[in-house]
Amino acid sequence: MTRVDTSFEPVIAPDDRRSALRLPAKAQPIGIEHSECGKHMGILQDISRRGLRFRAEVCLPCGSYVLLYAPNDSELPPIRARIMRQQLIEGAEQALFEYGVQFTETAEIRRHPWFLRLRAA
Repeated sequence: MTRVDTSFEPVIAPDDRRSALRLPAKAQPIGIEHSECGKHMGILQDISRRGLRFRAEVCLPCGSYVLLYAPNDSELPPIRARIMRQQLIEGAEQALFEYGVQFTETAEIRRHPWFLRLRAA
């Protein structure tokens, strides 16, 4: 029997439903604006052509919409996204939440430059 080397395949958590290929991103600060919870800062974790993952100290409601601001040096316009997943990160000194967001249809033109500029090269 021939054994197939699968070491190149990314490890994906069973509950991760994102179908788009995700790439590591430089851990950079991003701005997050929520209509009811105000403006906050988060740290970018990874990015795909359809969304991204970030961590923040603020608890934002799953299913709500946010406006994301790219790092200052990227010169990217803000992009609208919907929070699809939220998870409390255990073991952190202070409350820390991880979010999976999906870019909205209105962000169609802006999402490709975000992907190209913020992915780790």
